[in-house]
Parts: sequence; C-alpha cells; structure tokens
Amino acid sequence: MRHNQKEIAVKKFILITTILTISFSAMAQLLPVLGTVGATKPEDASLTVGTISHAGDSGVSVYGVRGAFCPIDDLLLMGDLALTRTASTNKAVYAPGVGVAAQFSLAQVESLPLDFALRVGYSIYDVADLPMNSSCINAMLLISGESDAIRGLAGYGGVGTAYWLEKGLDVSILANIGLRYKFPEDEQLSIYGEATYVSGNVSMDAGLGFGIAYSF
Repeated sequence: MRHNQKEIAVKKFILITTILTISFSAMAQLLPVLGTVGATKPEDASLTVGTISHAGDSGVSVYGVRGAFCPIDDLLLMGDLALTRTASTNKAVYAPGVGVAAQFSLAQVESLPLDFALRVGYSIYDVADLPMNSSCINAMLLISGESDAIRGLAGYGGVGTAYWLEKGLDVSILANIGLRYKFPEDEQLSIYGEATYVSGNVSMDAGLGFGIAYSF
C-alpha cells in the first residue's frame, strides 16, 4: 500500500512539474481564481482548463490550463500556461504566457462555516499593440463556503491587489466572486463560473470566467 501511494505521489509530482516547466518557457497571466479554498494535504493535485473574457476596450480573452500540487499541508502551488487573445486591432492577436502562484490555507473561523486562504502570484504577458504588456505581482485574500442545501455546490470570492512592475509599481484592485459545482457521482470533477474585476486597467476591467477541474 505504501509503495502504491509513493508511486501515485511521484506521478502527480511529475505531472505538475512538467506543466510548470512548460509554463516557465512562455509568457502570460494567471487564469481567474477558479477554485474554492480550504485545507489541503500532501499528494493533492488537480488539472484545470479555463477561460476568461474581459469587457475592456481591447476585448482581451485568456484560454489556459493550470496544474496544482500540494507539497506540504495547506500549501498549494500552481502553474498556468495560457494563450491571450485581443481583438483591438483589425485582426485578432494571440500571445502565449505564464503565471505561477502559491496559496496558503488559513485557519477556519469556528463560528463561521467558511474557509480562508492567501494567494500570491506572479505573471508575465506580452500582447502586441496593447498597453498591458507587463509583468505583475498579485495577492488576494480568498474565502469559500459549501452549500448545505445543494450537495457539491460552493461559493467563493476574494479581494486583493495587483502591482504592474513595468508601470512603476502601478496598483490595481482585484475583486472576484464565483460558484463551484462538484459532481456527486464523480467528486474528482468540478466546474467553475466566476466574475472578476481589475480596476484602473482599460484592457482588463470586468470579466467572466469558466473552468473545468479534475482532481487526482
């Protein structure tokens, strides 16, 4: 049994490491939150396919994949490999990109059925003919809670800040709210839908995101 568990853990580690390695060879931004928060344990891993469309002047959309792995209790490491599309010019422009993040689960408040987590990320993206070409550090306080009425349903959200490094540490406010549904028949499969907002950025203000995640 122990041997099988170690073999599974190694396979998960190889999978996530491969995704992260591919990600570091490109340039992009993090996908939306696309996840609830809570305690995680070593060997937890997931793969998410997601997209987000922004309503800004440039019509920016992001399509990507995220790998996540828990190396120690309550710490989740993530890597995003994404393709950014903009329709601001006469034709659509595409650019690849990368984002990485770490999420740490905080202690649950005993009087509230809620979980909290702190997520810190770094992203780089390079979209032609846009003022958003930049690297970015972002931090968010996330919260989520399970529904008692509908099995598998959970709500989540968060607030935070983004620091655009190539703009002299220009600061944006981040806000996010979403829903997750985990299929009762197969609790490894979940779908996510969320709304997000980035202040002070004409290319990426309000947006809608969607994702499908599979937990190993």
